[in-house]
Amino acid sequence: MNRRRTCTLVILVAVFLAAGAATQAQAQSLKIDFPFVVGTKSLSAGTYTVAVAGDKMTLTSDKGAAAEISLDKTFSGKKPQKPELVFDLVGSLWFMTEVYTPEKGGSSVGSADGSSDRRVLKVK
Repeated sequence: MNRRRTCTLVILVAVFLAAGAATQAQAQSLKIDFPFVVGTKSLSAGTYTVAVAGDKMTLTSDKGAAAEISLDKTFSGKKPQKPELVFDLVGSLWFMTEVYTPEKGGSSVGSADGSSDRRVLKVK
């Protein structure tokens, strides 16, 4: 009887751990209310799915446009619970300049000299 309980407990723990891992791996969405530039790509305002896997973050709009961001230029130990995207306004254009992820911390995406405003958007 004791062996049966132990086996059942092990199975239950494995199921809960697998469910937690699947939840972590799910992409999360974020609404960006302004057109922006990331790297060399211009993207429109809209709802974006944010997925982080290893050294890459992928932004995919609900309209199908996508951008892949390399997370290899880390500079900060700040590790938020969910991804955060930082945008700087230069003239009339918003540029994504930084990304913060739970796994990597802060990563530089690009620079925006002469920024007049900054927005930090957090994935919900």
